[in-house]
Amino acid sequence: MSTLKTTAALTSLFFVCTSAQASFRPLAQEPGWQFTVNVNAGVGQSQSQFNPEDDNAITEDLENSGQQVTKFIGFPLLRAAYTQEDMKTQWFLGNSLDNVSRGEFQLEAGVTHDFATGTRATVALFPDLPFFGKTWSDPYLVGKPRTETEQKNWGGRIALDYIWGSPVSVKYGYANNEVKLEQSGSALPLTEQQRDMLNRDGDFHRVEVEGFLPLAKGLFFQPSVIYTLADNKGEAMAYDEWGGRLALTYSKNKHRITTNVSYSSREYNGDNPIFENKRQEDEKLGLFALYLYSKPFGWEKASISVIAAWSQTDSNIEFYKSDVLAGAVGLAYRF
Repeated sequence: MSTLKTTAALTSLFFVCTSAQASFRPLAQEPGWQFTVNVNAGVGQSQSQFNPEDDNAITEDLENSGQQVTKFIGFPLLRAAYTQEDMKTQWFLGNSLDNVSRGEFQLEAGVTHDFATGTRATVALFPDLPFFGKTWSDPYLVGKPRTETEQKNWGGRIALDYIWGSPVSVKYGYANNEVKLEQSGSALPLTEQQRDMLNRDGDFHRVEVEGFLPLAKGLFFQPSVIYTLADNKGEAMAYDEWGGRLALTYSKNKHRITTNVSYSSREYNGDNPIFENKRQEDEKLGLFALYLYSKPFGWEKASISVIAAWSQTDSNIEFYKSDVLAGAVGLAYRF
């Protein structure tokens, strides 16, 4: 995973956590404009064959999961929102509240509306942003430096939260992925048909059903079930993925702690022509924790955050295994 993807993962974690805390709350404290600026810095360590870093540019064989790379990560999170006078509708522009594809950083624009039934609906779009997605043009090139290329993503999402006033939410996300210079397998003795099976371009669909359960004063539990369909052009790259997430949030006075564990299992549609026609199967486990401290040093509109994140993908093919470990400290200010 690249530094940008590590940053994206932390961004996703931050907003998933904070969205949990917003449950059953009004869209804003008052109508009008609200702005949030959050500056974060930390360290990320990753090991993946798809990490487009110079230290990982050459692989000597296809029987390993790449070089371990440690990088400093720094990233801003920005959000602008306008809440209408009726306090029922809010327009927003900024970092995604719910990423829909591979945890990549995206700018999102959309609208949220609270209906009289108790349902909160959100519709949002995110455009492709240059320089925010990188990968190898041919990840399977051996013994020579691999060439970096852009990975374009755009899409949108629809969310129905607190349906009919209940603690149940249903979300759907769509993303289109395109590798600008897709040359997977071009350096290997494969037929054109076999190379086509490795094409990573495609459409992603994700459906999530989530619950929100108060356990005690300031203590909330959020279980969810997630299904992802990756309809990639290459049959060996297309997959179905089932997973779940358990989140626990505790809030008291200035302190707020969120812990989260997620698991998913992924089955691919076609045999991989590079690895003895073995069909890829992945399992992914993720953990993270977020601590928020409000009003530090008496600053009324500020908060400090500390994030720790870890994820591991285990695969029946060594080449596709990966590990990510990251941590960051951030300072946010609202105005």
